[in-house]
Amino acid sequence: MIGSFRGAYMMAFSINGEVLSMACYTSYHMLNLLLLIASASITNEAKDKTKRIINSLPYRIPALCKQIRCMIKGNYEQDNSLTLWNFCVLNRSTLTTSVGTLLTYGILLGTLGK
Repeated sequence: MIGSFRGAYMMAFSINGEVLSMACYTSYHMLNLLLLIASASITNEAKDKTKRIINSLPYRIPALCKQIRCMIKGNYEQDNSLTLWNFCVLNRSTLTTSVGTLLTYGILLGTLGK
């Protein structure tokens, strides 16, 4: 995240010859950020889908299998998600927001004195 912010900031101050190198630098860090957050959000979506399916299973299991129901209930009641420092659950909107915010603030701070 810091690399993409720095790249956008330096792109605003760059001379004509350095624009291409700063654009490559910024796109490299944005690609790394994209890969990390996109894979985490896909994992969280798959976890939610699996949890919905598992939670519907006890209604399909016969009443005689109480042990299976107890195991399912005990293992899948807790909510585990990939988060950003236990502050924000990573999803698609987190990806869009982080990319837009970093680039926008980097460019704004870079052009502040001009």
